[in-house]
Amino acid sequence: MKRYYLALLLFSVLSTNSAWSQDEKNYDAVYLSVVKEYVLNPDGSIVYNYSKSQKLLTYRAINSLYGETFVVYNPGFQKLEILSSTTTMADGKVVKAPANAFNEVLPGAAANAPDFNMLREMVITHTGLERNAVIRLNYTIRSEKGFYPALAANEVLAETEPVKSLVIRVKVPASGALSYQAFNTKAEPSKTTEGNFKVYTWRFENVPAISAEENQAGGNEKIARLVFNGEPDANKIWSWLTSQPAFSFTVNESMKRAADKLVADNSAKDKLALKVQEKVVSEVNATPVPMRFTGFRLRTPEQVWSGNYGTVPEKALLMTALLRFSGIGATPYAVQRAATCPEKFGDLYGIEDVIVKAVTPDGHVLWLSASTLNSQDLTLTLPGKVLIPLVTGGQSQTVKTETVTAKGTLTGNLYINDKNELTGELSATVTGPVNPQYSLIRDESKAKQWIAGGLGSKELKEITLSQTGKDESKFSFRVQKDNALNTDTILRTFTLPYLAQGFESFGIHPLPSYRSTPFEVPFPLDESVELTLTVPDNLVLLSSGNEVSISNAAGSFRFEIKRDAGKITISKEITIASRIIGPKDYAAFKTLVDNWNLLQYREVMFVVK
Repeated sequence: MKRYYLALLLFSVLSTNSAWSQDEKNYDAVYLSVVKEYVLNPDGSIVYNYSKSQKLLTYRAINSLYGETFVVYNPGFQKLEILSSTTTMADGKVVKAPANAFNEVLPGAAANAPDFNMLREMVITHTGLERNAVIRLNYTIRSEKGFYPALAANEVLAETEPVKSLVIRVKVPASGALSYQAFNTKAEPSKTTEGNFKVYTWRFENVPAISAEENQAGGNEKIARLVFNGEPDANKIWSWLTSQPAFSFTVNESMKRAADKLVADNSAKDKLALKVQEKVVSEVNATPVPMRFTGFRLRTPEQVWSGNYGTVPEKALLMTALLRFSGIGATPYAVQRAATCPEKFGDLYGIEDVIVKAVTPDGHVLWLSASTLNSQDLTLTLPGKVLIPLVTGGQSQTVKTETVTAKGTLTGNLYINDKNELTGELSATVTGPVNPQYSLIRDESKAKQWIAGGLGSKELKEITLSQTGKDESKFSFRVQKDNALNTDTILRTFTLPYLAQGFESFGIHPLPSYRSTPFEVPFPLDESVELTLTVPDNLVLLSSGNEVSISNAAGSFRFEIKRDAGKITISKEITIASRIIGPKDYAAFKTLVDNWNLLQYREVMFVVK
């Protein structure tokens, strides 16, 4: 029996070592250990301690990935202390980082933004690096009382390389408590006491690396995550944020003059709201400084306007102020992922964006981005989100966005004459996320940008908008193009037009044959192209007339070309049934994508008789 247990133990050890040996073959580095400790002191100050032990396996890890560590902090409220920085070389020699290995610079995100120039980034250069060397780093950031509204964090429980041991420790005064929620893991903390502190400790062993596969679910929402907060009342957290002067939405004289001009130039309130958005997005520089670096403090709309720069949340508050002064109701909303949003407490670290809900006097609602000129209602194009209104007095009714299927149909009758000139008309019907409602309000000619492939905007004439609205838009064009067919000796080819914001906007090119993580597309889709093409009698159709029809777990694909009485009918359709395709359905999804992308289904080929 003893031999059995010894053999079992030996097998377990060898299996673990074998697995990690395999990891060392497949990765650039391995984290031997990572420890993150958060301490809330009785005086309200917060201490964050980070330590890592990381083995470098490749020259890429040394020269490109991990030769330096970057730590951003705010010296006005925080103190950074490097406790140790050493490298243990492959032969066991320990190299201590010299004094000139620590250099402070301005974070790149704060460039050209004077109000953020107080931030510092410590660049820690690791010395004595070689393959199989081990970096050991330990530092502490101490934050003054009041810099943060509460002890809180939003931790992804994985790294881009495997981690042998990951520990998260949180210490709060014995009289306090900690609200926490884990996602994509059932791990529970051990709870102990140390002096006058309660200690919560999460331990994870042999954590796999975050996959580098493309088109994964955004925000690492499928990766294990821990969110915690020392303030259990969500209303207090959101009230703290919205009690700042920035949320008074005051405007100065310069802002008033700019708004008055927009009002004078735009009598239609929908278009006025979009013009305000355009002014903020296009004319105010974006500063990509995360809110956590400023203790979640936001500059006022007046400061943003006067400096002509701001973070996305600050630009959203500026847009809100201008809209309200222009006679349009407006409320900023924080955007968080529903999949990782805590149920019972607030999480400022989970804010991914701040957008604006504008309501015109006649009750029309527009959801507007502060960073880009969105073409459609953001509640349709941001699926799986929780929208939290940033209003004084705490959190009010949130909005949860659902996944909406986009539908697009492109139809047309096209004629090619003996001079290789193309004429005819195209019509598009689009709904849901592919409906360019806001773009069409801004400028009807933008409809041209929704057609691509064999026809460009210069070949699209006389735009007719028969319907525009949130639910559906319809528009058509007269088409005129010289050199309609590409010529190669006796071969002639016609490239099919398509909806630029449909499947093509996903940007999915040849896919690998294997997938280990879920694949995300922006939205489910039902798209079709139906064309009738009339060509001269001396052109013989070479493209196959056999119908290709595929239906599987991921959706469907269909392609068919028919010639009848001098007319060629082309049908191309694709349906993507889900926004997130699991690994078990990936092969089916790849089949649909590969067929859509095949050259023989993107053009029609003729030979001159």
